Parts: sequence; C-alpha cells; structure tokens
Amino acid sequence: MSLNKVIIVHSSSLDPVLDALNGDVFSYHVDNFRFQICKEGYEYRIKSDCSIFSERASGYAVINRHFAIETTEFFEECHSKSIGINLAQNLIQDTYNQSNIIATSSCIRGASHSLLSLPSQWYLINNKFGDYIRTPEYYYCFGREEPPPHVAGPDWFEKSVWSLYNWRETEITRQSERYNRFFVKKERAEPLLCSFYVVNNELIKIRVNYGMCDEETRQKLKFISLHLSNLFESLIGEFLVWVCKDTVTFGFFSPTLSYASKHLEFRNDIRLWAGNISRPR
Repeated sequence: MSLNKVIIVHSSSLDPVLDALNGDVFSYHVDNFRFQICKEGYEYRIKSDCSIFSERASGYAVINRHFAIETTEFFEECHSKSIGINLAQNLIQDTYNQSNIIATSSCIRGASHSLLSLPSQWYLINNKFGDYIRTPEYYYCFGREEPPPHVAGPDWFEKSVWSLYNWRETEITRQSERYNRFFVKKERAEPLLCSFYVVNNELIKIRVNYGMCDEETRQKLKFISLHLSNLFESLIGEFLVWVCKDTVTFGFFSPTLSYASKHLEFRNDIRLWAGNISRPR
C-alpha cells in the first residue's frame, strides 16, 4: 500500500482523515493557496498561488476535506466581498481539476453534496431510489406556520434540518428557532450507522459502527453504500439507516466521518482506502 501519490486538502488540523494519514501524505491547507478573488463583469473569478499544488496534483489522488471554511482566511476574504459560502466552495473546485481523482466533490454548502439539509437529502433519495429505499415522514413549517395537531403527538419530534447526528428529542428554545420549524416522525426499527470506502466504483470496506445486523442486512448495506457513493459523489462517508425486514429507511449521509473516526479500526480503514485510490487505474 503506497500513500505517496495522495494529497489531502483540509481546512482544519482536527480533521480525522488528516489525522489518520498525517505524515505519510502531502497535506495542504486551504489558505496555502493564497486565493485572490476578482470580479470580471458580473462573474467572480478566483486566482491563487497554487503552483506547488498544481505540480503535485497532476496524476495524484486529491482527498478533499475542506468541509468548514468559516475559520479560514479565504472565507474572510469572501465575506468581505459579500460572496456566499456556496459560491466560495464552488470557486475552490476549479483548483482541483488537474488531479487524477477527487475523492469528494466540491459543491453546495461545503466539500460535498452530502452537506445538504435533511429534506434535500431525502428528496434526492426519493427521486433516485424511492422504489426500494424510503425516507422518514416529516413536516416543515414555513415561517411562523404552526404544526398540525398530529405532529404534536408522541410519535413525532422536533429537530434542525442541519442536525444529521442528533435523532433524539431536541430542546429548541431560541426565538429564531421558532421559525421554519421541522418535525420528523420517529422510526421504530433499530438504527444502523455505517461507514464505507470505495475505489473505482468497488466497495473495499464497509463497517457497521453502531448497531448489529445479520449477513442478509449487511449485503443490503453494501448495495446501498455504492449507490450513496455515486449519488453524493464521495468515495468515503457514513450513513444512517433503519432496517426492518424488507424495508430500508434512509436517515442521512455525511462524508465527515465524525462517528466512524471513533472506531478503533478507523485509522487502518482510511489508510487501506487511501493507498488503493492512489494506484493507477
């Protein structure tokens, strides 16, 4: 397994993938690009001092881990020019185009499609896999709209559309949270939180980090993993599902690997995957 053809671009020194690979791959902080944002007519263009990165990126696999850029100098410059975070992230993507493989796409709200709200993720799942993967029932209150009576029952709970990992009752007390309220119907099946690692559209590893399942369910999880990898354009990630007999309910997908990184085998899993994506196809 060779890691000498891998570059990891990050925005935080605390990123779990960076931590697992640190010292064995070329790491590059987003601010090292020294981005300069220029406006040409009605469009923004990004210029950067990325000569070192460009030299290394040709023929390399780039692991994109700039999920949160709010603490970077690049974001401060974007903010000073009233450039939203979505556009800022998309501008960065052009910098990676010379690489051989981009492990996670750069688009809406961060470094991946996965950083969409829960309703947006569920829309994608229903649109693509609605025949065999269901999504939770939910109700979204627009503005100051009050929830209907059935949503106030014990089978429902309120949460944030951006809260991927918290599926328990949430105390939302701030006045600002009384707008655009979001309610989800509770799932009765046992949750499974899984991580996967894909190379050349082949699943090389799947791990159930929370919950227990039999071999039949594990085969379903492998099938789901490949579809989620393609849909959310990410070669690694973790997802939540509830499996009950023949029914699979999708909760969320995230490339951050926040929960998977707590597993004892996480470092080995990441290194196995990174060593494989860097090999010639």
